[in-house]
Amino acid sequence: MTSILGLAPAQARIGISVSVLATNHVLRDGAPNARRLLDAGVKVKLLGPAYGKRTNHPAIQSECRAAIADADIVHIHGIWEVIQKEAARVARTTGKPYIFRPCGMLDPWSRGRRKWLKELVLMAGLRKEIAASSALHLVTRTEEMGTGPLYPKTPKIVEPNGVDLERLLELKPNNVLRRRIGIDDNIPILLFLGRIHHKKGLDFLIRAAGHLARSQTEFQLIIAGPGTPQILRELQDLIQAEGLERRVHFTGMMDAEDKLQALSAADIFVLPSRHENFGVSVAEAMAAGVPVIVSDQVALCHEVIASSAGSVVPLNAPHLAEAIRIMLGSSEERARAGRAGRAFAAEHFSWDSIAARWDTRYRDLVHGM
Repeated sequence: MTSILGLAPAQARIGISVSVLATNHVLRDGAPNARRLLDAGVKVKLLGPAYGKRTNHPAIQSECRAAIADADIVHIHGIWEVIQKEAARVARTTGKPYIFRPCGMLDPWSRGRRKWLKELVLMAGLRKEIAASSALHLVTRTEEMGTGPLYPKTPKIVEPNGVDLERLLELKPNNVLRRRIGIDDNIPILLFLGRIHHKKGLDFLIRAAGHLARSQTEFQLIIAGPGTPQILRELQDLIQAEGLERRVHFTGMMDAEDKLQALSAADIFVLPSRHENFGVSVAEAMAAGVPVIVSDQVALCHEVIASSAGSVVPLNAPHLAEAIRIMLGSSEERARAGRAGRAFAAEHFSWDSIAARWDTRYRDLVHGM
C-alpha cells in the first residue's frame, strides 16, 4: 500500500484517471489510506470486511468486472490475495492489458517461506495469469534477476518505488539529535533506521561495531525504529557482550520530523539486512545525501553500486566493519558518495518522474494491444 500512496496521487497530478480497488479487513470505506488517496483525486473502492489469509470477499468478482470494464489498463500490486488473481483473470478474458507487480513475493527468499502453500496457489491458476500479463513490474535489478527467469516470455519493466523527496533533497546537516542524545560534534554517527527485526541484520551491525571499537575507531551507533521487547533484549545482550554500552543508542519509533533529524545527523547509513525487497530507508538516505553501506541482500544494492552512493558488502560482520572503517576514514569520500546518491535519487526516486514514465508505458501497452 505504501507505494500506491505515492504512485497513485502522482499519476493523478499528471492527468491520469486513477481508480484503486482493494480489500480491507475491517472497513468498507473511510480507512485512513483510502482517505489520503481520495483527497489526492484518486477514486477508491474498498471491499470489506474481507476474510481469510487471502482476504476474500463475496463482491470481488463483480467489482473487478465493473472496475476493469471502465479501465484502459490494469496495474496489479501483489499476487497472493484473491482480488489480484481475479483482476488478472478478468483483464485477460476481456482483452485488457495488465501488469503484475509481485512486490518481492516471487524472489527466492520469499518463495522459500511456506513454499508448499504458495506452490498450491500458483498451481491453482495464478501462474498462468502472471505468465499471460502484459509485463512484470519489478522494482530493482535484484528482483529482476531473482523473479524474471520464472517467466522468461513475459516482458519485464524495472521501475523503483519512489520516496517523498521534497524535504530530503534540501536536508542540511544539523545537530538536534546529537544534542538530544549527547554525542559530541566530532564523533561520527552510524545510523540504522527502520523496523527492528531479525531479518534486518542488526546482529551483524552490532558485531561489526564491536570490531570497530576494538580497533579504537571513533563512532556512535544510533538504532532508530520500533522493535519487540524480545528482540530488543537480545540486541542489548549482544551489545553488552561486545562492550558497546556507551556507543549504541536506541531511539524507539520516530515520526517524520525525527527521521529527518536522524538523517541530517548521520555520517553513514547502514542496512545489513538478510533480505530486503527494496529498501525505502536506503532510498531516503541517498536522497538526504547520506552515504550508504548495505548488504548484498538488500535489493537496492545494484543501484547503490551504479550510483556510487556507498558500499555493498557480503553479509558478515568483518566485511561490514571494514567497509565502515574505510568510509569513516575519508570525509571527502563520504561527501562524494552523498552527492552521488542524492543525484541518483532525484532522477530515479521521484514519484512525479515515476508517474510520467508509467504514463508512457501505459500508452505503449494500450496501443500495442
